[in-house]
Amino acid sequence: LDGDITYRKTSLGGKGPVFDLPALSSNVRAMYEYRNRFKVGASLEHNSSRKAFIEGAGPLTVPMWIDLGAYLEYSFGPRFSVWARGDNLLNYFLRRDPFHVEMGINGTAGITVLL
Repeated sequence: LDGDITYRKTSLGGKGPVFDLPALSSNVRAMYEYRNRFKVGASLEHNSSRKAFIEGAGPLTVPMWIDLGAYLEYSFGPRFSVWARGDNLLNYFLRRDPFHVEMGINGTAGITVLL
């Protein structure tokens, strides 16, 4: 189990393009391993809403988001395993930065080979 909570207080200057940091962000990760063979894990990441100022567009608000993830891995031996990870399982519009939006549930799968 691992996690962190961060609180920040910032103020927009109002000159040029400025993006506030989220006032509250948190991250929690948990992983369970059974007999060095099977791993299962979950993660939860959160950012509160934040303000932005873009010249010509005026003040904007970037909404808060929550990212729920899941992880599975199965090891066939000490040198070979397969794994899968799913993110944004709550189907939020994730805005880690104001100009990039991650939409929809996504996943990644892979193999690990130790030579």
